[in-house]
Amino acid sequence: MTTNPLYAPLSQAVDGLDVSRRHPIVRTPAAGDFFEGALLGNGEFGAVVVPRPDAIVIHLGHNAVWDKRAQVVDPDRLGTFAKVLTAAEEAARHGRPDEDEEFARYLADTEEGYGAPYPKPFPCGSVLLSLDTRRCEVLGYHVDIATGICSVQLTIDGAPSTVEIFVAADSDTAWVRWSAHGTATLPVRGLRVLPDPLGYDGADGPADPIEAGNAYTRPKSAFTPNEHLTHEQSSHHLAFVQGLPVTGEALPDTPAFRLGLTSDTELTAGTVAGFKGRRVALDPLATHVAPTRELNLRIDLTQDELSALSAAPVAVEMGDQDTARSATTASWRDFWARSAIDVGGHELEALWYRNLYWTRCALRDGGVAPGLFGPWTYRDIGSGFHGDYHFNYNVQQLYWGLFVTGHEDLHHPYLDLLDSLLPQARRTAEQYYGMPGAAFSLIGWPLETTLAPYLCPKWAWEAFIPAWAVQTLWWHYLYTGDVDLLADRIAPFLVDVAQFLLDYLDAGTERLARDDGRLHVYPTVVPEVYGLSDGLRLNVDGHVDIVFFTFAFQALVDADEALRTAGRDALPEDLVERARAAVSQLVPLPTTETDEGTVWVSVAGEDPDVVYNVPAAAMAVFPCEAVSLSSPADQVDIARRTVRRQRTEGGNDLVFVAMQEARLGQLDLERWLRHVRYCTIPNGTATARVQCAGGRYDDATPFDFMARMGVWTENFAAGAVISECLLQSHDGVIRILPNWPLDLPVSFTELRTRGGHRVSFTRRPGEADRLELTGGHERELTVVPPWSGPSTVHPAAYSTEEAQAIHHPPGPIRLSVQTGTVVRISPVPSLNDELEGTTTCAIS
Repeated sequence: MTTNPLYAPLSQAVDGLDVSRRHPIVRTPAAGDFFEGALLGNGEFGAVVVPRPDAIVIHLGHNAVWDKRAQVVDPDRLGTFAKVLTAAEEAARHGRPDEDEEFARYLADTEEGYGAPYPKPFPCGSVLLSLDTRRCEVLGYHVDIATGICSVQLTIDGAPSTVEIFVAADSDTAWVRWSAHGTATLPVRGLRVLPDPLGYDGADGPADPIEAGNAYTRPKSAFTPNEHLTHEQSSHHLAFVQGLPVTGEALPDTPAFRLGLTSDTELTAGTVAGFKGRRVALDPLATHVAPTRELNLRIDLTQDELSALSAAPVAVEMGDQDTARSATTASWRDFWARSAIDVGGHELEALWYRNLYWTRCALRDGGVAPGLFGPWTYRDIGSGFHGDYHFNYNVQQLYWGLFVTGHEDLHHPYLDLLDSLLPQARRTAEQYYGMPGAAFSLIGWPLETTLAPYLCPKWAWEAFIPAWAVQTLWWHYLYTGDVDLLADRIAPFLVDVAQFLLDYLDAGTERLARDDGRLHVYPTVVPEVYGLSDGLRLNVDGHVDIVFFTFAFQALVDADEALRTAGRDALPEDLVERARAAVSQLVPLPTTETDEGTVWVSVAGEDPDVVYNVPAAAMAVFPCEAVSLSSPADQVDIARRTVRRQRTEGGNDLVFVAMQEARLGQLDLERWLRHVRYCTIPNGTATARVQCAGGRYDDATPFDFMARMGVWTENFAAGAVISECLLQSHDGVIRILPNWPLDLPVSFTELRTRGGHRVSFTRRPGEADRLELTGGHERELTVVPPWSGPSTVHPAAYSTEEAQAIHHPPGPIRLSVQTGTVVRISPVPSLNDELEGTTTCAIS
């Protein structure tokens, strides 16, 4: 018995590890800037490798290390939501509330705390390997994303040499190895561990670049011992202990960290030539290195209370670098085995793999969720917008591409983040809003505050935020079918948020007193456009509010049904029924007429040509999934017209707008790639660059003013755009290549859909398309293949002689598939005239 080649397993057709090797991150020549450095990380502990002409500098950071000082408004001074809304309405009778002297003063008071330079991620210092440039030339670096290993390329006396650097997968440790060829010794001038130049007291601005720079030698020491900073030095070890800033006086239990460097080669103190004509002593955290032909370094970050870390120097064993290397490469091998794509080396392929690599560097299961800029910090880099958690778009975007690629475990840090903020959100709902449930707000900080920080009405009254905060939790269940997770962790959030939103709706509807039988969202703020408008006319029933409230309520209803079906405890019946009713009672989406026809707008009464911060007029398409290609034609037309016409200022649209376009099958991939290139900075990542003046930005605005704020982790979701073009399933229909060029060959394996199905596909020149699907937790599904003719559906287990093909007419294919069952689907053009109608194929 022979096997038909058609049945060769597609699930192994693309080896993600092999394809990832095609796309190293490479830089030549040497680098001189943080943003030219190579990004490494294990999901919490991050390193930026900057191979300068005279040294290899490694900047360290960690998702959990923060300056946790904060200025918060006293609750009595803040007032209650009802009281402040009454004051805003009174001020709005005469124009914009922020133009009323008394209310403007209140807004300034509630904004004041955010103007402080903290809280923010706290840089963990740097390690510097100083080179003798008379013998050594730095050529650049090569990051193998298949293994997470960075190779700094240089020459020693004209011969090629490589310094290997990697961050361990399972500990906050980085390793460095450098071996000389032949009998020559390494051209090493010394080693240095540097506390961050801004340090504890430098939050108000950068230190002088000469006096507090990171040169190996200088006449003034960067190290000034104080109660927050101590150092350790021995023949094989350098370290400093840094007490983290806290509000009030530093205490023994103040959080702190130690950055330690251990060498297998002897370290010695001494002097060096200074530029003022005299020799100077080395800094306490700088040493010479004994002559050697091989140098191995271990860099460790340890977090604990200040008293524990300062008690006594720690003797760190060098450990086995080879074992750590093997464990790290194995971890990356497992990561790339989850799913894969192959576009023949195309730029889209490189984007997909590199952005997944950076995502994994910033996220790990069990780790602390990254802020805006991940674990890569130095001086004030990483502190823009406090580097915190913005819940009106930024923090969520990083997670958009995880479920389709099978990396749902990397979503767990976000769940943990919400867990940590839940008590605060409940207090905010009760004490500020006077409502039940949980009121997640615009800003999240990793520190304890009584209420959500920054409850300034022109920002915090974005009513949709609680729903957006929990949206990806529902996606997590839809993709995985994890009923335990739904019952134990996801459903409680859905209940809390629904309680708050339903009462918010009722209160706003009653306050507006419109006799239309509809529920209204009031007050609200359109995302970062109008603030509090004159007469509050643009602060009611925002597009984003309507679709997010609907999403949250429907998720609650569906979660209740899923739990009941699984035999679990049902959700509160009265709450579920209120949510079910609210879905149909919410006011319709606001629209307006243009010369091109009807379009949605972000709020009734606005100019449809306004420049948005985020694509606020089309969130019904994405992320809220209220309108899709399965919707009535008139709704699809409005959606496409809106997406085509809406204008965005840039900074927050590289991924967001493209996701909306891809959902409607109208993304121009070549144009999008040009946008990606426009935003790409020297380290290969995409930054936030302005696209359009006329909104918050004008013609004098530097269009790259956000580029040096840090590494914008949200744009790692660029890979999600590519996945969306390959596979969609958000509306219950699995679409293959819904936004893909017909002439661009592609293969992918083990991409995931709603319902937990795993899909593999290949399209190659001269061959028939092949599609393979493995059944997930939902039995009934519909597949739209990427060909126009009829299809053959057959179980994968059958050989050539035994195959019992089920022929299917052109169009959508309805399947009933058992969990774990593999089916194959292929085009059969010859049957085009023989089949009519649609049938359901039962595969067991």
